[in-house]
Amino acid sequence: MQIPLVPSPAIRYLAFLFFLCVFGLASIVPAPAHAVSVKSADKKNWLDNHPVIRLSNEIDWRPFDFMENGVAAGYSIDLMNKVAEMLGVEFQYVNGLPWGELLERFRLREIDVMSAIYISESRKQYSLFTQPYF
Repeated sequence: MQIPLVPSPAIRYLAFLFFLCVFGLASIVPAPAHAVSVKSADKKNWLDNHPVIRLSNEIDWRPFDFMENGVAAGYSIDLMNKVAEMLGVEFQYVNGLPWGELLERFRLREIDVMSAIYISESRKQYSLFTQPYF
């Protein structure tokens, strides 16, 4: 059997999609950390005083927030790591705890940020929320 020198249309199409995914998506990656400026003096002061921010990491809320081989993983973790990079801060993940314990530590201010949490009236009493991403 002779191997054709010209790939089939299906192979060319798959190669095109692969190229588009790899190189096309690379162009929409956010700018480096120095491009982000914090305009509010209060927020900048808080960030300056908290170079390491304690962030929750759930054990098993796939695909958003979970642990894999003892390492924080998931969509929320990826998003928060990008935020840390853009702001020039470091996150210390608090993990290995059940959800209720993470929430209690957050309520007691032993955790600074809950990255994946639903808005509820009771949580509004001790939390500030951003716009949901889903």
